[in-house]
Amino acid sequence: MPFKIIPAYSKPLVRLFCLVIGALDPTHIYGSQTLIGYGSSDSVLPAKTQEIFYLGFEVGFSLATNMPDISSTIISDNAWDGSPLGASKSARRLIERGVIAVAGFPISQDALLASQEILKTKVMGIFAAARHSDLSNFGPQIVSTVPSMQSDIASMLEFIKNKKKNFSLLIVTNPYNVFCKNQEDLIIDTIKNNPHFAQIPVTSVSLSKDFKLNDEDLKKIKSGKWNYLWMTPYPDMSISVLRQFEEQGIDLPILANASWTTDDFELIRRLLIKRRSPVFSTSLWIHGSKEGKVFEREFKKRFGREPSTEAAYGFDLGNIVGQTLRSAKQPVNSAHFMDAFYKIGCFQKNTTGTICFRSSGGHADRALSFVQFENGVFKLVGKSKPVLK
Repeated sequence: MPFKIIPAYSKPLVRLFCLVIGALDPTHIYGSQTLIGYGSSDSVLPAKTQEIFYLGFEVGFSLATNMPDISSTIISDNAWDGSPLGASKSARRLIERGVIAVAGFPISQDALLASQEILKTKVMGIFAAARHSDLSNFGPQIVSTVPSMQSDIASMLEFIKNKKKNFSLLIVTNPYNVFCKNQEDLIIDTIKNNPHFAQIPVTSVSLSKDFKLNDEDLKKIKSGKWNYLWMTPYPDMSISVLRQFEEQGIDLPILANASWTTDDFELIRRLLIKRRSPVFSTSLWIHGSKEGKVFEREFKKRFGREPSTEAAYGFDLGNIVGQTLRSAKQPVNSAHFMDAFYKIGCFQKNTTGTICFRSSGGHADRALSFVQFENGVFKLVGKSKPVLK
């Protein structure tokens, strides 16, 4: 085939065509260098659960950046060796590889450990599902895509107060877990220091290392003094004590945290079905909601299965990181990434709609739902905004 000379007048068209194709190809914008690190550990949640978070992240990031294959932009490092310091190791390895931001670590304990490594650098840390109050103390470099534990607690107290004006509260906690202990402390602190809740009688009992209550504490619960049990442990930590309640005929209404609406809830579903009293929990994602339709459709199309709450948390994180990356000034670096994040401020197209962040960093401001366990599933019974700003 003879070589064909392209006329001079067509060269601008060729250049224009190349520019258009380049603009449509995200790798042209970001280059081939990997930019974002995603980390996790199995110190608290098992590897299979951590993987579900990442699947959601992948879908959210791909949609936000228009990148079907995110492998050229994301480094993944998973410390799945059972080490209690796995998150520190994972974050450190990501930083050593030169990432401009660290995402993932979707649990309070891991997010706190990863933050200590991130704060030694200039990169930004963006976490999913991490509610521990200390994450609000690290400045704009550290954010979590969920509301703080304090706002969750105040919202739940307000929700119950609207249902029953005068009530008493007994907290069941696991003193060996960072998330549970932080939750217990904040419940008591919120009640004692907020005049709106100061009249609520409150006390707490602690699980032993085998996740059970002693006989004295069980008698305290059966005394008739308490209207609600507030369960701070995760579902897997609650199995033994729920069996104790069943054996002892304890059937008080239960207040729980959002972990009870995740896949781990299957561990205790059978035990709750037998209860007559209601079980309430907070939740961020409601299956079948208008806001979550795109997430549910795209997740199922990509992975051939229905999504879970963990995947919804991951999707929102991926969407936020992806939108930030698309908006960052070129060449993309850690400073430009953080500038773009706070210039956007409020991110759209998440599983619950808009998610906003304060310029001081910390936890997100987003819609919070209340759900009640009925006929084997959690159903929406109310919505609220955080009471404490």
